[in-house]
Amino acid sequence: MSELYTQDYLQEDEDICDFCTKVKKHSELKEYDGEKGGRVRVCDTCVATGWAEG
Repeated sequence: MSELYTQDYLQEDEDICDFCTKVKKHSELKEYDGEKGGRVRVCDTCVATGWAEG
């Protein structure tokens, strides 16, 4: 299932973590500036495990 396909089925308060690609509530996601510009969304779990350095 592609990300575009998945996004069609997200609830209004949900988005996809850019690291683990799991669907998370907006309250569980943090937004950071990406290394190459743009924004990345990272869930609390990935932040806590150190996958993403903010």
